[in-house]
Amino acid sequence: MRSSLLGLAALVLLACGSDDANGNTGKNGPDGANPGGSSPGGNDGDGGTTNTSSTDPLPYGFRYGLNMGHRNASWGDDKEATLGSQAGARSIRVKLPAAHLKTWGYEIEKGDVATYASLGMKNHIGFLIGSETVGLSTAPAGSEDWQNEYYIPKNLYEPIYGADGNINPNNYWASYIFKVVSTYKDSIKVWHIWNEPDFVGDWHVVEKWKTAPPTKADLIRFNGSIFDYVRMLRIAKEAATKADKDAMIATGGIGYPAFLDAVLRYTDNPQDGSVSAAYPSTGASYFYVVDFHYYPIFGAKSSDVSVDDFVASKNALAAVLDSRGKKIRGWNVSESGAPSIKSSDYPDIGGPEFARSYLIKLMTTAQANGIGGIDWFILSNGSDDKAYSHMGLYNDIGSLSGVAQATKTDTGKAYTTLVAQLGGATYDEAATKALGLPSGARGVAFAKDGKRRVALWAATQGTSETASASASLATTSGFDVYAWDGAKSAADAADGKATFALTGSPVFLVER
Repeated sequence: MRSSLLGLAALVLLACGSDDANGNTGKNGPDGANPGGSSPGGNDGDGGTTNTSSTDPLPYGFRYGLNMGHRNASWGDDKEATLGSQAGARSIRVKLPAAHLKTWGYEIEKGDVATYASLGMKNHIGFLIGSETVGLSTAPAGSEDWQNEYYIPKNLYEPIYGADGNINPNNYWASYIFKVVSTYKDSIKVWHIWNEPDFVGDWHVVEKWKTAPPTKADLIRFNGSIFDYVRMLRIAKEAATKADKDAMIATGGIGYPAFLDAVLRYTDNPQDGSVSAAYPSTGASYFYVVDFHYYPIFGAKSSDVSVDDFVASKNALAAVLDSRGKKIRGWNVSESGAPSIKSSDYPDIGGPEFARSYLIKLMTTAQANGIGGIDWFILSNGSDDKAYSHMGLYNDIGSLSGVAQATKTDTGKAYTTLVAQLGGATYDEAATKALGLPSGARGVAFAKDGKRRVALWAATQGTSETASASASLATTSGFDVYAWDGAKSAADAADGKATFALTGSPVFLVER
């Protein structure tokens, strides 16, 4: 059981997406992706992207992940994971902050990780951040404990190794990385470094990153320079792979292509990021996976327009990798979510249909575009009327005495149905192209248990979730049809096809 419990508001502030349109790294700045990218299926998309910046896939199928949070102060991760698994999550973004592990012991989360495995949850992504004490961070004297996760550790430029070849305990970041990876290597292979290190107070500052290095003053939730971030990636790769040869380092929920480009063009030379004997490589040498964040709430748009924007954001990051000749092992999105209300802070976007449709369309489209997993934000709604407090798979669990009292939101029901039908499925590009969908319809085809499975819907446009289309799929056997909430119906074959009247709410087809 986690001994340090955070309320939802604190979790949002400290560990997740940002809280305003100018600061959130999920919002593209002027150098970011152009909304309106393509989605698979139909004649308004290109059937997916060519992932030229990826080589081997990550060592598992698509991750249906989750950010758990701690709305109920009397519950531990075991209870929250139980709810997550019941909603469909099969993996977790496991936060293992240095201060928490120092306080309670590095093995404190092993029992919870064993619980996750017993619930069928695996292939987690590890979230590494902070220093063992605030005094070992670069936070100003007198800082509060929470600031530990906003300031980089001290002693980054101490040698990574001691004279004996072991990790140097005076390099605090290296020591932490080695200990945590050694402890959890059997359950976690991908480790992302920090949380939104490219978070800025005003996205206009990102413009200068095209030619100049991001500075300590720019990076207000990291408080180090781009050279420091590259240094942390370098240390993490060295220490993690010493602990586990199969460990893979990931970027930490970034949002700006210009930041990724800076990682790829600068070294960890603290003077100017240039190559030297002591600093022989740019950041391109020190990570294997691009982990990024995306939230659709910045501007009114439908679920399909939001997913198009998401794909365009991924493609913008991929273009940076390609331009620098960087090959990666894969992609992960450790935060994405959508509000089930039109909130006081983002009143132009949201609602139950928007949130549940976005989740299904996001997950299926992400898998079709070579992304290895999505960690949905978040497990439970909160009690206020803010957007981030209404992205939950469950209604507010804060005052409940037991998991049996929890009730799923429409978003949670959609996640349950999605994973029931597509969990463990393989994306089938050829079958997706063969759907032959008309204009206005979208679909993604998968293979599971020897059967063709299709997620199918009418494409929404503008800001509306109202859409309609008709589509016919070739079949001699017909399909079982599952609505977003799991309701089952049948579509029988006639003259070698089955015809569907589609809305903006996706359905899942399982060929008989």
